Amino acid sequence: MGLWHRVYRGVYRISGAPVTDLQRLMAAVLAGGPGAMASHRGAAWLWGLADDFHLESAGPSRRSPAPGVVQRRLGSGTRAVVRRGIPCTDPLRTVVDLAAVSPRSKVETALDRGIARGLFSVKAVEAELGRRAAKGRPGVKVLRACLAERLDEGGERTSCLEGPMDRLLVRQCLPMPQRQFWLPGTRYRLDYAWPAARLAVEVDGYGSHSDLDAFRDDRQRQNVLVLLGWTVLRFTWADVRNRPAGVADQIRSAIAGGGTVPLSG
Repeated sequence: MGLWHRVYRGVYRISGAPVTDLQRLMAAVLAGGPGAMASHRGAAWLWGLADDFHLESAGPSRRSPAPGVVQRRLGSGTRAVVRRGIPCTDPLRTVVDLAAVSPRSKVETALDRGIARGLFSVKAVEAELGRRAAKGRPGVKVLRACLAERLDEGGERTSCLEGPMDRLLVRQCLPMPQRQFWLPGTRYRLDYAWPAARLAVEVDGYGSHSDLDAFRDDRQRQNVLVLLGWTVLRFTWADVRNRPAGVADQIRSAIAGGGTVPLSG
């Protein structure tokens, strides 16, 4: 067995080394030639904006360097940044490019993850889209619609999940709560509260508790609410997006004083 294993033309790895997705993406970028970088779905995976892995890059030529690798032509003025050792498009460019090749659900996931992780803001994505939204560019309409849902009259929403949660409450005909409710006698603010039922609902985006102090504070906050006699229901992006009926059933049951029901629907 030789020391080197050929991956693509001009790209080799050490024989016997474990093959990983990160390694495969790096090889695809190297095969794209000088100036190539991970982009679109490849860069979205690299930044943690998407779960699905794709060998997708951009370079001076649109010609794919190898079977199974999607290579797109690199636009002028695009500078690579390095993520996990791989040259790639920056998060703003990545989410704009992603909208051109992915369904709306994937774009919404990427936006919510990027906002929650501090990679960009809604306004920053909006500005980037304005710079790159050439007439007829795929994905512009979808991305603008997703951005509009995450803005209100004052600018950024407090949580990137509040827009979908607001719509869920209306569509499921639930009693309307008080939003951003300050719990009397404490320093805590609740996303949604039904004070008469002592019910609090929190919507947690990706990376909501990204450091140890935030993690600890969240646990202390939960204990204070329980000791004061409040029921606390917490829902994730996946719950709100994919199981709205189940979320509504749990809220409705808690308001009625019947406890919670299994999350389904």
